[in-house]
Amino acid sequence: MTLSSESKLQYREGILSVEQMDRRRFVATVSSGLTGVALSAAAGEAPTGGKIPRIVLGRTKLEVSRIALGTVSPPDRAVLAYCAQQGLNFIDAAPNYANGRSEEAVGQRFRELGLKRDQFILTSKTKSRDPSQWPNLIAESCKRMGTDRLDIFHAHSIGGWGGRPGQRIEDSTTWLLKSEVARAVAELKKSGLIRAFGYSCHVTQRDWVNELIRESAKGEHIDVLMVRYNFRELGDRELAESLAIAHKAGQGVVAMKSQAGAKDSPDKVKPFLEGGFNHWQAAIRWAASNPSVHVVCANMTTLEMARDNLTAIKQPHLSARELNQLMLYAQATASNACRMCATCVPVCPRGIAIPEILRAVMYHDDYGDGQMARQTYGEINPQWRADRCGDCGTCERVCPNGLTVRSHLARAARVFSLT
Repeated sequence: MTLSSESKLQYREGILSVEQMDRRRFVATVSSGLTGVALSAAAGEAPTGGKIPRIVLGRTKLEVSRIALGTVSPPDRAVLAYCAQQGLNFIDAAPNYANGRSEEAVGQRFRELGLKRDQFILTSKTKSRDPSQWPNLIAESCKRMGTDRLDIFHAHSIGGWGGRPGQRIEDSTTWLLKSEVARAVAELKKSGLIRAFGYSCHVTQRDWVNELIRESAKGEHIDVLMVRYNFRELGDRELAESLAIAHKAGQGVVAMKSQAGAKDSPDKVKPFLEGGFNHWQAAIRWAASNPSVHVVCANMTTLEMARDNLTAIKQPHLSARELNQLMLYAQATASNACRMCATCVPVCPRGIAIPEILRAVMYHDDYGDGQMARQTYGEINPQWRADRCGDCGTCERVCPNGLTVRSHLARAARVFSLT
């Protein structure tokens, strides 16, 4: 499958629409209670009955469904059965998801459902930056999933993990391009343990991320990248151009964290839901509408979520009205969704790891995965956790998105003190 010229034009027009709507008009429209805002006819439509579209994932030559099943939570049997029936063939896993239980669940579900390994693309990851450890780590992941190989193997969470963002970012681009990494990847491919190599990145400091994407596109051994990309990046031309560079270089581009939910602000979401707007589907469509994005990865824990997401990927075209509604939703919930840009980190007098804390909260609230939330929070240095916040408000004064940071930190302190 290739992306049509219609979808490319639609994406460019979407960016243009964002630029033409200034903030004052945006806020005024939201404040009016959505009066006169037309709803998209596409949102909430029934499935067409067709299979999920597929696309070749860059130079990997792997034919993958345009949506991948994320397994931050162990995959539900009914969900995986439904996804497989609809043509989803891409499963994203990692050994740290549910402390290995997600990978074990993938293997178990395959056996229970009689799914054929050769009909699926399996991904796993590692946080190890020591290539000599990779063969054993891959073997362990394969054993848990009941396979003898991985289709894609990622260096997980490039830019660091589980600490204060301002202090944890390594020179990841240089590391990725090292000859020892390239040699290790070549050996893994030659041995048949993997078919493709890539990286995932949760960091959202834009200058750093854009440099990472553009420089790593020069690495011939880097086949796939998996980055945070969602509708809250509306109008971010520089990021879109970076992804286009990776795409042109032949790399497969996978968008993660595409939902950017706001479950903790039901009062702000309610008007949209009552109007019939399905923000979950619109979020999937928006990410998939970028012609540089091959695949959107989504965690799906219920059949309702799976039906919504798969319906959306079968109709990956945002109408102008649906785009405007998504813009309004993004603005209305901006103060409740951390973009993890880390602007707040260097100015916090106590060095609180705000983005990492709010990522743990995201797993707790949006994913409903208490174990992953606790694990993520537990990896943060105790001196940088939420209960160390001095409530000075500096973070809120510098937040470019108006996030009510202190209330989120206070809630995190309560949630994780009870777990």
